[in-house]
Amino acid sequence: MEEAEIKKITPYSLLSTVIALQGDFAKLEIAETKELINWPKTYLPSDLIVGQKLYLRLGTQENLDEEYQIIARKLLEEMIN
Repeated sequence: MEEAEIKKITPYSLLSTVIALQGDFAKLEIAETKELINWPKTYLPSDLIVGQKLYLRLGTQENLDEEYQIIARKLLEEMIN
């Protein structure tokens, strides 16, 4: 799925890049604002590497459930076509 399409489906998501792994935290740079945040590694994939891109998503349970359904449909459509 393209970045623009993901942004339409998940408007409350931030594209970030892992710029450092320090102790129990990963330092992430938010693509749109260049802000740096520290994120606990326990809430990130275990095979994380520096330079990897991540989407950070926020939302209510209802919003996230709806997004998952939309994404699942889009992926099925891509697989069928």
